[in-house]
Amino acid sequence: MNDQLSCFDFHRVGDIEVARIPVRARRTDPATSREAGDSAREMAANHRNQILQLLQKVYPLALTHDEIDDRCGWQHPAAARRMKELKDDVVIVGQQRTHTGRLGSAYRARVT
Repeated sequence: MNDQLSCFDFHRVGDIEVARIPVRARRTDPATSREAGDSAREMAANHRNQILQLLQKVYPLALTHDEIDDRCGWQHPAAARRMKELKDDVVIVGQQRTHTGRLGSAYRARVT
């Protein structure tokens, strides 16, 4: 029996179901790759949880992914990589200037 999570398995990290994250290692990869994938899975879930908590805290203010990075102390583009995974929990409410001067999506926590 293989103890590696399949794409249909899940566990919770904080308020986030880890199953939303694609498997980050192939079944044929060595054990170290699977361990790295598990580590990345938990880090991504932790990032999503932090993003959601931040957006709930600053509500009704909307933030771009680079503003989220700055407030969380992350390097760009850490938050941008998680936003698609948060599609059920956040809403795009417009555009704001990013640190590059370009327009970027402004995210707000979804109110339920």
